[in-house]
Amino acid sequence: MKEYDVIVVGAGLAGSSAAKAAAERGTRTILLEEDTQIGLPQHCSGLLHGTKSGIGNEILATMDKRVVLGEVKVRRIFSPSGRTLDIPLEGKGVWHIDRGLFDMQLAAQAANAGAEIMVNTRVTSLLMHRETIVGVTTNSRAMPEIHGKVVIAADGIRSIMKGIPRWVGLVEPNVEVWSTINWWLANVKDVEPGVLEHH
Repeated sequence: MKEYDVIVVGAGLAGSSAAKAAAERGTRTILLEEDTQIGLPQHCSGLLHGTKSGIGNEILATMDKRVVLGEVKVRRIFSPSGRTLDIPLEGKGVWHIDRGLFDMQLAAQAANAGAEIMVNTRVTSLLMHRETIVGVTTNSRAMPEIHGKVVIAADGIRSIMKGIPRWVGLVEPNVEVWSTINWWLANVKDVEPGVLEHH
């Protein structure tokens, strides 16, 4: 059994950012990813929204330029009647990104900051002591139990249905989760660059 200051579950944007920040502050940090490769399969769209503080620009400045596929300049909404509504986004920090490459590079930054990373490691339950979370159990034969002072659940939207938030009672039993499908089109006529279409 190994002990850490911080256990982060999920190596997406939130998880890798949390692991990087924790490791940079000198904590013993481990980042657990259930898939065999960080960034694949892609569970989330390749759309990155920045903030007024410019954090999106800060993150992207640390990455390979190939991560950014383009800036989104307009959000175009098509109604069933055929009418459209354009919402200007230029300069507001919205980008199409290669989400797989983005996640891999962010996890690498966490590792470079000192976080340990384990892939193909699914968290199966929380370890409790007197109603306090003290770690996690995993499907790993090498590390079936990992103890830590802090557990950060960054395991994505699917966790609402069957992950840590549900295990600790943060989600109502009958909550519904809705999702959408995003399509990236290439070499299609009449698709305007920089326009994000919603149909």
